[in-house]
Amino acid sequence: MCLASILCWHGKRGFILLKMNGDREVMCLIERINGNVILQSYMQEVSAEIFDILQRLAMYQAVCLPVDKSADYHGILRDYEDCMSLLLRLGTTQRSIDSGSIFQESVAEVLVMGNLRERCTVFWNFFVNSSQRYNIFAQLLHYTGNSHHCFTTPPCVHVERLEQIRNSAVLDCTHSSTMARNLSVLRRYIGALPGKAHEECRFPRREELQEKYALRLDSIVPRLSKRELYLQATTCGARPKHGDGTCQWKTGHMAWEMQGGSEFAQEAQKRQESTLAGPSGHTHRLLNAMKIFNSFDLEKWILICVVWLVGSDHHSIYEVIAGAHLHGMHVYAPMNSVQTVEHMLQKIS
Repeated sequence: MCLASILCWHGKRGFILLKMNGDREVMCLIERINGNVILQSYMQEVSAEIFDILQRLAMYQAVCLPVDKSADYHGILRDYEDCMSLLLRLGTTQRSIDSGSIFQESVAEVLVMGNLRERCTVFWNFFVNSSQRYNIFAQLLHYTGNSHHCFTTPPCVHVERLEQIRNSAVLDCTHSSTMARNLSVLRRYIGALPGKAHEECRFPRREELQEKYALRLDSIVPRLSKRELYLQATTCGARPKHGDGTCQWKTGHMAWEMQGGSEFAQEAQKRQESTLAGPSGHTHRLLNAMKIFNSFDLEKWILICVVWLVGSDHHSIYEVIAGAHLHGMHVYAPMNSVQTVEHMLQKIS
């Protein structure tokens, strides 16, 4: 077995293959992915594209929406800087239990020079997180889908894909009051993996047992930035800080236990693959959102999601690939998941 793993008996739940926190082979692979110049350049490009979208939205809202009586949900926006500030705030939850989380004033800096985890977390909040009121994805779909708005689709966005989402999700872009409804519809459209397999393969870990699986700061790849550390140091999260070298993040490994008798867990065991929290819904959702960009590259995004989610102990590599199954990604036979990711990394290098 190429992964440092342990096979645990969980009574009626059967044998469960668990990734050991700090698996050096996997961590070294993540470090190499994180250090890849091509991937870093790609993320810089995507960040610049997202920043351009924010600028266009802010300018449109500052110039056009204040005279639109139906745009009450924006409040009183005095100028472009106000609009841009409000949009940037959507890039973070400011919660110390969320991996990659930073303070609102650091979002612009992350888009310019953040690590892969910080950027992915900001992208997630902008485009996927439905708890962020009127996220960027909902605004983009709304303004480009309403003939009464004079907002032009940004050049980095794939017009046909955006239109396909708008039509498939049956979004109503006729009035500003429908944006909240659209956000709910959009959340379902790009949301959880279909079927019950995702739900049946895991169950919540009891709270009193979660601390046992808390992620150590020295096991995180990439290392926490000064922005992440500042939030961790100055915010009191749901988890108490024990000064034991662990992070306040509530990881997938902490939150979930695998159902050993599930189809997913049995298939993973047969393949001798490690599991933590089931197929990655975060991977599936982020890929759905990022497909609106002309620059979308599936294999690069898989590698980025490995750094984002495996490096933060939310998922195993096998689970990230499983989360991308509906996007055409799978473990390359006769390789295992780690070898598959190694192969993808070699292809882009």
